[in-house]
Amino acid sequence: IKSDPVGMIKFLMEQQDKKVKDLYVIAPKGRISEILNSKRRVSLEMAKRFGEFFRVSPELFIDFS
Repeated sequence: IKSDPVGMIKFLMEQQDKKVKDLYVIAPKGRISEILNSKRRVSLEMAKRFGEFFRVSPELFIDFS
């Protein structure tokens, strides 16, 4: 498992059988695409949304490096 936010999102998507389009309830399509392609960092607000969506701690999506 990659420990970076994008790796965690992709891992959880696979584990929970989610598709990219399922993430569009979190943010607009373009923003999700930018995050998944590492062109945009996961903001604190987005981390909270991903945490709620996947039912895990938002800290998993925060890049502390």
